[in-house]
Amino acid sequence: MSKKRKYVVYHDKSDSDDYTTIAYTRMVAVSTSGHRQVIVPCSPTKVRAGNLLEDQAWPLQTDTWETDPWEPTLGDDLAFNEVPAKRYANSDTPLHEWMGLGVHTGFCEEYLLEELHLEGRDCYGPDILCKYCCLSRQAHHPLHIIKKWNGTFFEHTTLADIGLRVQLGHKGMPCLCPQRGHNSFIIIHTNGIHRVNIDFCGCHQQVSHHQQLLHCEWYPATLYYPQSACTKQVLEFFLILMWSSKVSGYKFYTSLEQLTDNTHLKIPGNRARSSTNANPGLHTGLAYFVPEKLYVEHILRNASQTDISTCSGFRTLAHTESKYLSGLRATGVGLCLCARHEFVQPQGVGDLQKGERYANMDFIFFSSIMPLLLLSVIISYDIACQWKINFTKRMDDLPEHLQILAAVALAAFIFGIPKFHCPAHEEKCAIPHSLNLMPGAGWTDGEGIECNWAEMNCVVNSMKEMGPGSRHNVLDNHFGYHNWSKYTGLDLSEAQVHINLADEEKFAISNGHVLPHETTPSSFMNMALVLEDAQ
Repeated sequence: MSKKRKYVVYHDKSDSDDYTTIAYTRMVAVSTSGHRQVIVPCSPTKVRAGNLLEDQAWPLQTDTWETDPWEPTLGDDLAFNEVPAKRYANSDTPLHEWMGLGVHTGFCEEYLLEELHLEGRDCYGPDILCKYCCLSRQAHHPLHIIKKWNGTFFEHTTLADIGLRVQLGHKGMPCLCPQRGHNSFIIIHTNGIHRVNIDFCGCHQQVSHHQQLLHCEWYPATLYYPQSACTKQVLEFFLILMWSSKVSGYKFYTSLEQLTDNTHLKIPGNRARSSTNANPGLHTGLAYFVPEKLYVEHILRNASQTDISTCSGFRTLAHTESKYLSGLRATGVGLCLCARHEFVQPQGVGDLQKGERYANMDFIFFSSIMPLLLLSVIISYDIACQWKINFTKRMDDLPEHLQILAAVALAAFIFGIPKFHCPAHEEKCAIPHSLNLMPGAGWTDGEGIECNWAEMNCVVNSMKEMGPGSRHNVLDNHFGYHNWSKYTGLDLSEAQVHINLADEEKFAISNGHVLPHETTPSSFMNMALVLEDAQ
């Protein structure tokens, strides 16, 4: 590791009339032993000739190697002056500048005066309007926040309180037969929770109430006689915030309540209800979670199944996974993902009722593997040495669409233990299941699932009080975002992979190696690209 020091090397070129000297700055990097000197050219700067001794001018050097430890010296023709780091008070200590420490007066009072000047003007513009002018200006902005002067100070009020009504179905034009909505119709937006006076269209060209709301990008909470809705903007904002910060829906809504009224005196009430029937998953069985009905039926049929590990490293498995289970609908999820790229597999996630029971993991594994046509599958599982026992017998208990021939399973499935978990097993099962000794495993460590848990565990606290449907919806969203982040982070397109494979084959042939197969990896990839374009 080199130790960098910055010096200015002065070169005499004072031909101008103002007696200036061109000083060329060089970055000199010296190793810790002092033997290597690297000089990197930078932009020239001008300094006054009076600041430089005449006998310090010397032609600039290039990269050199020194046999003895090197230190900057002052010779007859060369001057080394270490350059101090530039300091900018405005950017280095901006708060000191703002507070006015030292000789400056600061900007506190200026900011405070602007805050007072803008009080009551939450919308852009310097005007303070009367009630009727405010209604005219805000007619198409019913979710703006306004304040009213009460003679002493500006107090919070709403556009609904001063008489604004929102007509739906006519693009802002009046309706001949308006139908009044609920007296306390609530709209949830990014700037808070608003009570809005709604008028639905009631003329002969009317559409359903929920469709009229959708035309405004307001998503109603119910289909019939809606009393509340969320804007598209707040839904998109919550989705992005949930992906990045793992915030729960409850915490997000609480933040909107505080944004509406931080005194908690005028916050609209909320109604919380959740069950499988009242709040089912919107895409359970269509995304990452297995189909609920078939999965539950399979678990109930195998409720008495015993699957305690006999491996000494996991003899406490039954005790640790049966703690604190009373009253819980689910104790966690079992998950199947690609060990190579760590993608969560479609229909590869299922709820666990009492730890990682074989019945749960069998259904989850076969649900994720059945759509794939693979000749060989390496299964990395921390208790693979126990899970594979009676594996073919347990397949007979699965639903018919998840069953495969026992001979195919024995030939295709290879069981391994992740490398970090392997030392916890007995030697007699660790060696046969070591990925280091398994053909085709390559450098795969099999621990990708643990990386996924590290990310998903941040969502655990927000799952505790959710109903099953909401929980599945949220986790499906997180798994989808996880897969997309993995995909965009690969940095290699299929075409680039084809080019890289072709380069590797050319290099191997040039070194005298014979390719093992007639169809090379690059030609196989080219064939795949052609088939993809043809579809």
